[in-house]
Amino acid sequence: MNTIFVSVRPEETRMGTVEDDQLRDYAVERNSADNLVGNVYRARVCNVVPGIQAAFVDLNKIGRASCRERV
Repeated sequence: MNTIFVSVRPEETRMGTVEDDQLRDYAVERNSADNLVGNVYRARVCNVVPGIQAAFVDLNKIGRASCRERV
């Protein structure tokens, strides 16, 4: 069974997804900070780490970020 938990406050919104009694996703969006989640960016892959199923990307002027494969 999947359950979504949401907490909304004036300064931030938090969301978590629980599946089979395990936390699968967790996200925090703060009103005072720029949010990169959900936006589309052009980036260059710097490094791929198969052991943690992640890639690290260079977003040019914005900075660096990591991407994780979701199963």
